[in-house]
Amino acid sequence: MNALQVIKDVEVLREKMHKIALAKGISHPEVLQISQKLDLKLNEYNRMRAGNK
Repeated sequence: MNALQVIKDVEVLREKMHKIALAKGISHPEVLQISQKLDLKLNEYNRMRAGNK
């Protein structure tokens, strides 16, 4: 997967998390699950960037 796709995935997850947090509350399990997926994607992106230096 390339960095551009990872960035797109991050934005999709952020938007989804925000919408669910507004609808169900910030501590809803679904929000926490998406937050964890978002963390993994951000870590993936950071590893990609670190490898390109």
